[in-house]
Amino acid sequence: MGACGRAAVAVAGAMLSGWIAAALAADASLTAIAPSPAAPVPIEGALSLQLAEQLLVQRNREVQAARRAIEVAEAGTLAATARPNPTLSLNTSYLNLPKGLGGVEPYANSTYSVLRIDQPFERGGKRELRRSVASSALEAAKLDLDDMQRQQLRAVRQAYFDLKLAEERLRVAREVAASLAQTLDKARLRLKSGDIASSDLARIQVDALRAQNDAQAAQIDLLRAQTALALLIAVETRAADLRVADPWPLVTEVPSLAELEPMIEARPDVAAATARLNAAAEGRRLAESLQTRDVTLGAEFERDNQLGGNYFGLGVSIPLFTGYKFQGEIRKAYSDWGSAIDLLDRVKAAARAEVALALTDLQDKTLRVRRYLDEALPAARRAASASEFAYSKGAASVLELLDARRQLRAVELEAVSLQADYAKARAALAGALNRPL
Repeated sequence: MGACGRAAVAVAGAMLSGWIAAALAADASLTAIAPSPAAPVPIEGALSLQLAEQLLVQRNREVQAARRAIEVAEAGTLAATARPNPTLSLNTSYLNLPKGLGGVEPYANSTYSVLRIDQPFERGGKRELRRSVASSALEAAKLDLDDMQRQQLRAVRQAYFDLKLAEERLRVAREVAASLAQTLDKARLRLKSGDIASSDLARIQVDALRAQNDAQAAQIDLLRAQTALALLIAVETRAADLRVADPWPLVTEVPSLAELEPMIEARPDVAAATARLNAAAEGRRLAESLQTRDVTLGAEFERDNQLGGNYFGLGVSIPLFTGYKFQGEIRKAYSDWGSAIDLLDRVKAAARAEVALALTDLQDKTLRVRRYLDEALPAARRAASASEFAYSKGAASVLELLDARRQLRAVELEAVSLQADYAKARAALAGALNRPL
């Protein structure tokens, strides 16, 4: 083998070593992606809304799935930025001919070998366009994660206030049941002394049994609310331990829709749709670049044992677009671009509608909760207190007392429900704006 042949073999060996090292490095980088173990649940005592939100970001299964989508997009970025791989080929001819070429014995052991390397070179900026498309897709995946957290934070806030509502209803139901149990004991004593009729005692007994049933139903509702919140923050084994720590949100002034307009444009789903539009625009340019011909350069080393010669050669290949010029890919890219424009328009419209509806609902809940807390609840308490005093002095009947208590219980439960509705309406608006509560 001559000096030229030895040099070609050395170059080929060096290229092979580099490709093997790069492949091993890529495999090593892939092994670094592994799911992290679940962190312990830091819940001690009552659960604050802030801790519930932190647990959702860390443990929520929908959020974890969105993080996996980012890993997929990152892998796509790696693939998009890679240059085309070269091709190494080795061909040997005239093996094991019994009598050589033409049956002549002196050529019986002759062989002809060709070692060739071909490297494609992309033109038309294809690699840069692929990188741009993949980068926009990665940005959209990250924004999808933000949007998933926005949606799940809205859900966890509403589940948190549902749990608080269930706790308040259970508290009211138990207070009513305990109060009626005391009233029933006193009524039995008064029946023995002849102060009340047996029919009045029976009415009190019926209300006491109803209160016990209401307390039992409120306990089941509490368990459902605990389970719903536990599912969102992935602490199902601790569901029975969940208790809220935060009070009801203070009733504040409601902003106008014009003040919220800039926040709508900054929503992550709107930004993600914008990123996908950018990716579609770059994808359109990438499809058009397919019509720019790529060039493949080749180098080969030839060994002719028959003649005892070594040769080195170069080659170039260029595709000829005689039958197809990628019209289908280009047309599809334009269609995807139009679909991305439509998607952005739909997402913006849906975001504005969501904010407008949430704002209207918050305005309604604000008026109603203020009416109950400032007027209805104090009036019901005054009426119940007057009935209790009149009944203790014998100036009111059992029916009047029970009616006053029922009215107070209904107003208290309605006030608690309205506080929960107001809190969830605030959570809905905060979620629609991607803002803290």
